[in-house]
Amino acid sequence: QLDARNAELARSTKRFERVIRLFPNPITLMDLSGRVAYVNESFTATFGYTLIDVPRIEVWCELAHVEAVDRQEVLES
Repeated sequence: QLDARNAELARSTKRFERVIRLFPNPITLMDLSGRVAYVNESFTATFGYTLIDVPRIEVWCELAHVEAVDRQEVLES
């Protein structure tokens, strides 16, 4: 039973990864500390930045030229 659940989890994970990779809108996934864990192809195509370019949300805010007041709101949310 555990093997069946692990296999279903692996299939589900692959589906999720494919959906966010191919989603037509830019997507970033980050952890609670602000580390950017993933950017999809649309993000890179739209903004020209890869995951290497935006390792943390603070870096993305600087690159996106978010105003300081707005940046703090984004970082706190």
